[in-house]
Amino acid sequence: MSESVEKKYCYSLNEENYYGQYDSVEEAISSAIEDLADEDHDYSEGENREIFIGVAEPCSELLRRLQHWRLADLVIEHLEDVLCDEIAADDHIITPPAPDVMKELGNDIMELVLKRVSFSSYNVKQISKIELVLHEGTWEVVS
Repeated sequence: MSESVEKKYCYSLNEENYYGQYDSVEEAISSAIEDLADEDHDYSEGENREIFIGVAEPCSELLRRLQHWRLADLVIEHLEDVLCDEIAADDHIITPPAPDVMKELGNDIMELVLKRVSFSSYNVKQISKIELVLHEGTWEVVS
């Protein structure tokens, strides 16, 4: 089933948009500090700034938590809609299988999707606020 996934960390300067997938919190903080240098803002000595560090959760992990029978149900429902556009029928065209078969079908669909699809984003969880202070021209972690 679910393989062990190494934790990856990401950062945000505004608690909305998260960037990167780093192997450590320190790497994420370092990249955030580099982005602060690129900001169009002149910071003063002793000024504080918050950044946010989170755990980047792959989409595949989110999908694995879905109720797979529901995925099969959505596919069958979509196929039914496609067929209804082509076939005049008073009743359902597709007869859904038994619940245990729906679960198996959902598992099969999920495994195919995870093998053949790539994801360009991730969920962010376990967000921590990091306080920085500008000291002698360098951002330092306060908390």
